[in-house]
Amino acid sequence: FSDFLLAKVHFSGHLAATNAALNVVNAFRELHRGGFSYQDLNDGNFAINPKTGDVCILDNDNVSQFGEFSGIAGKMRYMAPEIVAENAKPDKNTDRFSLAIILFCILFLSHPLEGAATAVPCMREDYEKYFYGINPIFCLDPNIATNRPVRGVHTNLIRLWSTYPSYIRNLFEKAFSQEAMKNSNARVLEIEWQKAFVTLRDCIVTCKCGTQHILEAGQSSYVCKKAHCGSAYGGIRWLEINGYNIPMVPGKALYRCHFESCKDDVKIVEGSVVVAPNGSIGIINLNPEGKTWTITLQDGSQVAKAYNHGTFLDSVKEITINSKKGIIK
Repeated sequence: FSDFLLAKVHFSGHLAATNAALNVVNAFRELHRGGFSYQDLNDGNFAINPKTGDVCILDNDNVSQFGEFSGIAGKMRYMAPEIVAENAKPDKNTDRFSLAIILFCILFLSHPLEGAATAVPCMREDYEKYFYGINPIFCLDPNIATNRPVRGVHTNLIRLWSTYPSYIRNLFEKAFSQEAMKNSNARVLEIEWQKAFVTLRDCIVTCKCGTQHILEAGQSSYVCKKAHCGSAYGGIRWLEINGYNIPMVPGKALYRCHFESCKDDVKIVEGSVVVAPNGSIGIINLNPEGKTWTITLQDGSQVAKAYNHGTFLDSVKEITINSKKGIIK
């Protein structure tokens, strides 16, 4: 992971970075629900595939049950403020602050607490304790402007921040708000990150030139902004189901987490959007257990679609998958 932060390695696009963030979130959600905390979360704990976003979490020897302290507080730039200030011991809530820092680094390749205020000639230990523990300030805090990113220094953050949608930016503003800095119970939970990154993954589409774009929910068209491309795409329809909006573009997958609210199954594919030989867009049932979908057509009639069977999207009004009803818009 440190190679990404040093620009020695680059993600292949938004999708790989989003997958990496989602994989990290779900690993820590599983860890915490099992009654454990990591306690030493930093940039040396991850190996990430830059093409796919697959993640291997390393250095697990400090993982401990809730209430137990491994004796290792962590790495200064990645510890929660109360740990840096020596006011608390590591637990799942301090993990959550460290997790937010890792997620920020994955997406923006920059540290959320470093800006104009931290640009000191030498980052001494007393400075570290002050900037990361006693008086931490999010560099993009909407209410405090004393630690803004510096042009020419925090280039990645300045370039990337506006490329992500507001629901991602808002969640980071919550994660690094002054309330979250001072109150460990105000930290962003893993389920909140999961929903945000699943939503983000859904909205990433790829132009025929390979350029990835992030659509807003319901956006019916877009034009590729890559130089010398300019390909235009229109007539995009969306599946609205269980609080998610999924663009029905070829190659887009439907995952189990879209249909079962309490599930972490962000990788289990339930269906896929495909292109028929005649160029029409279709949707195919790929439920691993062979469950049947119920399709409501535009004329109100219903048909059942078994595993590996599908239908043309133009004829579909609603889809019922695992008891959840989705509407095609």
